[in-house]
Amino acid sequence: MKALTDAFFARDSRAVGYDLIGKTLIRDFKKDRINAVISQVDAYSMRHAKRNHRNEGAFYAPGTIHMYPSQGKYMLAISTLKKDVYNEVLIRQVIPLEGIEHMMKLRDSRDEKTLTNGPGKIVQAFGLDKEFDGTFITDPSTGLYILDSQLVQVKVRKEKEIENGMESDDFVGRYTLNV
Repeated sequence: MKALTDAFFARDSRAVGYDLIGKTLIRDFKKDRINAVISQVDAYSMRHAKRNHRNEGAFYAPGTIHMYPSQGKYMLAISTLKKDVYNEVLIRQVIPLEGIEHMMKLRDSRDEKTLTNGPGKIVQAFGLDKEFDGTFITDPSTGLYILDSQLVQVKVRKEKEIENGMESDDFVGRYTLNV
């Protein structure tokens, strides 16, 4: 199995978000590995958005990690489509597979049920920080990547699609693993 490529992310956030469901998020440490199935993402396409310090990463080249700041913490997002266009997916929820004890230690939590059921919790459980911002999720040498594999039978539920304005091509959508 190989890591997803730049070409995978060089598509609209809706297609990338839908196709990320069921893929495996991997975090390699020196002596350990943790991984989880991606079970929920949000897709964002704000083609007329103006750059600012919070959303700068949404304009990165496809496959670039954006550690999105929120309420003093970070969330894991990945740029899509093309450079200089606000288009990204936010990893909202994952299902832990391997390294659960390590994740619990990183999160200082014993509750496996809520270990990675939110974007901030994923960042903590995977030991991520601002230093990952601007690195490529397509480069396994960073220690964070997504495998091009399906470990589970995938049925995706589209939870919401919102067009932001009558003539706008802005979009927010949520895709969830339907188990």
